[in-house]
Amino acid sequence: MFEGSFYHTENIRQEAQEHCFEIILNPRHPVYAGHFPGQPVVPGVCSLQMIRECASRIIGKPLSIRAIQQCKFLSPILPDRTTPILIRISLNELEDGGYALKATTGDTSTTFLNLKATLI
Repeated sequence: MFEGSFYHTENIRQEAQEHCFEIILNPRHPVYAGHFPGQPVVPGVCSLQMIRECASRIIGKPLSIRAIQQCKFLSPILPDRTTPILIRISLNELEDGGYALKATTGDTSTTFLNLKATLI
């Protein structure tokens, strides 16, 4: 879990069919020493992990990514300049017990990531 070390959740609210998580990154997390020294950027896999953890909080149980139908990284997340990050998630339960996820991450002016995936 990245919650509590890589980031913390400042606020959670529901807007229509979406859950909105306001995330504050920890710019001193050790991952940035290697990604990239002097020019830290949130690794894409860390963005996906934050979304997965937020979706798990919505459902109330641990979820895993079964398949990614679409993942577009539109802009880098700079941890020392970008706070807070808003993660918007909509989940729909599937017949097989999984969940169809649509998620975006962004701030007030930029979208960083669009994701469509199936979680189990």
